[in-house]
Amino acid sequence: SAEDASRLLGPSAEADGGGILRAIMSACETQKMATFLIGTAQRHGTIILWCYTFDSKPITEALISARKRGASVLVLADYRQATGRGTRDMRQSLEQLITNGIEVRGQSGQEIRSEYLAAGRSVPAARGAMHAKSLLVNQYLVLGSTNWTVSSRTNQVISCLLQLNSRGLEELEIRRTAV
Repeated sequence: SAEDASRLLGPSAEADGGGILRAIMSACETQKMATFLIGTAQRHGTIILWCYTFDSKPITEALISARKRGASVLVLADYRQATGRGTRDMRQSLEQLITNGIEVRGQSGQEIRSEYLAAGRSVPAARGAMHAKSLLVNQYLVLGSTNWTVSSRTNQVISCLLQLNSRGLEELEIRRTAV
């Protein structure tokens, strides 16, 4: 609701919005930043990659290297994309991560029928997508519309780099685990 949205912009958000914006990036810049940030993760560091689609060899290699350095790496992939044939080399890339000790989980969105009914429409039973294209490396969050694919590098997209504080990290964890 509008009230919920205005609450996010209220005094508590002004006092502590959860972090600060560090950069606004194109697709190529986003993927370069992702590879750089993953490369900074050390033993006991945390990496979570949310992907709707995924076939980036540099990011695959960076995640594997981070895991070998002792970082905790989790990849959350859209279930339909990961098990289908929509993105070239996605399944192979995810299998390479699994083979190298990285936890990969398939996820989907919520059941869609109730949302459509509330809008006065009807659809067959189905689930929404896990449509996030995000990366958390320690306190840095890349968030936007850049897919982690070769083809995404040619798209007109915008992503942001946020540096989260403790409140931002807590809010992100609440939303991540609510899925």
